[in-house]
Amino acid sequence: MVSRKDTYRLMETILGADIEAIRKLIYAIGNNEGKWSFFISSLLKGVEVTDEAKAQFHTVWIELGGRIRNQVGDDRALSEMLSVLLPKYGGEKIRLYRGESSERYKAGRIGFCWTPRIDKAEMFGGGLNAYYGDGGMLLAFNADPASIISGPNEHSRYLNEHEHTVDPFSISDIEILKTYKRLYADR
Repeated sequence: MVSRKDTYRLMETILGADIEAIRKLIYAIGNNEGKWSFFISSLLKGVEVTDEAKAQFHTVWIELGGRIRNQVGDDRALSEMLSVLLPKYGGEKIRLYRGESSERYKAGRIGFCWTPRIDKAEMFGGGLNAYYGDGGMLLAFNADPASIISGPNEHSRYLNEHEHTVDPFSISDIEILKTYKRLYADR
């Protein structure tokens, strides 16, 4: 568990909208789970988050979402946190895709980041996520606006990923479009 002093530093950094300071602090937390729990509970008590802070955190989420997910260590708490820290989605129903690891899918730990770009989802499902467990998979679902926490920001569009952050607990009727054999690293 992180100290209250460190939690207040985390909160001040994120709410201060200094993107470099946010990145630096997230890397300083390391790979320890549970470092965000007091911050999340404080945030959910009604702390004011400016639009600028949301925009800056959104970029950090695009870049370091996997690391943040591991540090939080609780997907339900992370979903609640992201609902407060990211700009709200204002779009319509959309078909989204995700490249996922078979291992996480079987464990019911579907990821937060989805895209309308099937080629980008295939890249993750058949690439990075195929190095773990039994390989990767390509998933799809028709996302209602209520299940989408936030749409793509400028940085995500620049990367051509068009990442939508989705509440994985609101997803139903996921389709498995394709599975990928496990890739083995040359190590």
